[in-house]
Amino acid sequence: MKSVTENRDDPISQSIRDLKRGLLTHSSKLRATSFRKLHEGGQDAVKPLLTELGRIDLKTIDKHGSTPLLAGIATALHDISEAESVSFIEKATSGRIHPVNMAVLQRIGRYRRSNFHEVKFGEIDIYETKSIDQRYRATRNLVRWLSHVPAGDLSRISRIYIIDEDSEQDFLGYYRPYVAVITIVWKSSIHPNIPVQWLFRLSCESTLYHEIGHHKLGHIGGQNPEQEDQANRYARRLMRRAHPWMASFARIFLKRSSKKE
Repeated sequence: MKSVTENRDDPISQSIRDLKRGLLTHSSKLRATSFRKLHEGGQDAVKPLLTELGRIDLKTIDKHGSTPLLAGIATALHDISEAESVSFIEKATSGRIHPVNMAVLQRIGRYRRSNFHEVKFGEIDIYETKSIDQRYRATRNLVRWLSHVPAGDLSRISRIYIIDEDSEQDFLGYYRPYVAVITIVWKSSIHPNIPVQWLFRLSCESTLYHEIGHHKLGHIGGQNPEQEDQANRYARRLMRRAHPWMASFARIFLKRSSKKE
């Protein structure tokens, strides 16, 4: 009798092959479908996923896409069995490993469910780190902002994390196209009761729309100027939709500026 890892007709084996193909071809639909099927497989998917991870040479990265495979497969494992994921990551990062692969695994390892509050928005899981003061109402604000986004534009996204700011961070948000995840940084160094906080919330909202734009437009990552410009235009469009007064203010400001000239 063949084991799960040996039987190529097994649904889990097929889902893993689909996941790998989706990761390497940047197919959001294939990734999403295979992730869902692996989740449905539950604990039966753990051993096959560990087997696939064992086939990746962590000491190097290559042009064939070993890092996207590592990120996608390790994330799938982390979602299904956090305990097995943590065990794998601790063992892998204690040996010889390429710095890029080290960063991938360490980032995944930080996202432990016990560190987050969880809510659901449609099919999207929202995780807010427990270190953020609840007076900021970060999740409540995020849900309100998502209500301004066309439902179809959210179909590529599986999870959104809200994390606390860190002195080493040089970003307000980022997206991981391989696993359909967005991370937003909440600036908790600004007291929640200070009026200027609303300026930060506008910035955070715009950042969220920017990252959603990357997913909507099927961008594959990296600092591509054309893609960044497209995501910026998408964010501006949603900001005008969410805050009509901003467009009116901009028109009035520009009109007055032109008169002064």
